[in-house]
Amino acid sequence: MVRRCHRGPSLPLILGSLLGLFSTIQPADACRCAQRSLGEYFQAADEVMVARLDSTTVRGDRRIFHFESPLATMKNAETSLPYVSYLSSAACAVAAEPGAVYVVFAEHDTNAEVAWLSSCNGSRIHQPKEGEPRGFEDVPPRFVISQLNALAGLDILQRIVAKEPRLDDLEGQQLVGLLDIPAFADGGSVQLHRGPGTTTEAFTTVDAMVDLVSRESDYEVPSASVYAVIDGWYKLRLDNGGPWGWLPPTSGGRYLPIDDLLVNRLAYLNAHWDGFLWPEAGAGLPMRQPVQGQPDESRIAIPINILESVRLGGTSLWWRLEILQSSPCDGAALPEVAITGWIPAYGTDGEPAAWFYSRGC
Repeated sequence: MVRRCHRGPSLPLILGSLLGLFSTIQPADACRCAQRSLGEYFQAADEVMVARLDSTTVRGDRRIFHFESPLATMKNAETSLPYVSYLSSAACAVAAEPGAVYVVFAEHDTNAEVAWLSSCNGSRIHQPKEGEPRGFEDVPPRFVISQLNALAGLDILQRIVAKEPRLDDLEGQQLVGLLDIPAFADGGSVQLHRGPGTTTEAFTTVDAMVDLVSRESDYEVPSASVYAVIDGWYKLRLDNGGPWGWLPPTSGGRYLPIDDLLVNRLAYLNAHWDGFLWPEAGAGLPMRQPVQGQPDESRIAIPINILESVRLGGTSLWWRLEILQSSPCDGAALPEVAITGWIPAYGTDGEPAAWFYSRGC
C-alpha cells in the first residue's frame, strides 16, 4: 500500500481565502470610533455650527458639502475652508441629504485646505427633511441646540476673559474709559511720561486733543481714550498709532470709566457682541438672541438701554440691558423692550461690545 502524505492548503490558496474573507466585510465595519458626549465633540472641534445643507459636489473619493448661511454659529476659527467628507462609510463618511439641518463639528486641516466632517468627529444630520430630530448619546434631540448654545457661551466667556482689559495692566491696549484734559480748553499743553509715576521720564508734550487717540464723550466733546489707570495715572496713546504714554493725575480732568459711560445713554450693540444674552452676570444658561430672525452677521447697531454695570471679582465687567424693538430715534413713542438680560462688556477681541451715540439721534 502506498502511503500518501496529506499536504495542507498551499500559500496561494490561504492568501486567496483571506482576500475573499476581507472582501465580504462591509465598508462600515472598517469605521470604528467610540461615541462621545456632545461636550467632547464641541471641545475637540475647530468649528461648530448648525446649518442647512444646500447641495454637495463629488470629487474623487471625497464629497464637498455646500451649506446655506449658518442658522447658528457656536464656534468659529474664522476660516473659509471647504467642508469635506469621504464618500465611503468605511472612512466614516457623513450622509448627504440636501435640505436637512446638520450639526457640524469641523476639524480644520490648513495643510490640506479642508474642514473635515466625519461621523467620528460628531458631524451628523440633526433634523432630516422628513422624520424626527436626532440627538446625541447624552443629549435628547430637543435639547441639542440649547446645550450647544450653553457650550458656545462658556467657550466665548473663556476667550473674553483672555482678552478683556484690566484697569491696572501696564501693557493694556484696550479701552477702559475716557478722560477730559482741562489744559487743552485754555490752549495749554500736557506732558506724557514713559510710565506711571513721577520718577519716570517725560518724553513728549501734547498740545491738543487731536494729537491723542480719542472718542466723543458728549456732543462734539472729544475725550482721550484711556487704556489703563494706575495710582491715578492714565495710559493714553498718541494719534496715528504713535507711542503710549502716561498722564499725571494733576493733568487729568473728568474721568469716565466704561463701567458708567454707557449707562442710560442712547446706546447700541455692535459687531463685537457675541450674540448671547445671560440671565445673570456670569451665571445661568446663555440664550442666543436672534435679531428679528436674521443671521449673526446682522448684529450691527442694535438699539439697547444699558441699565447698570457690575464687575465680577473686581475685574470682569458686565452690563444689564434691554434690547429694544426699535431705535428711540425712529419715532416719538418709547420703543418696546424685546428682552432683558446681561452681557459681558467686551467681545472676544477685547473691544467694547456696545457703544453710544454721543450726538444723539
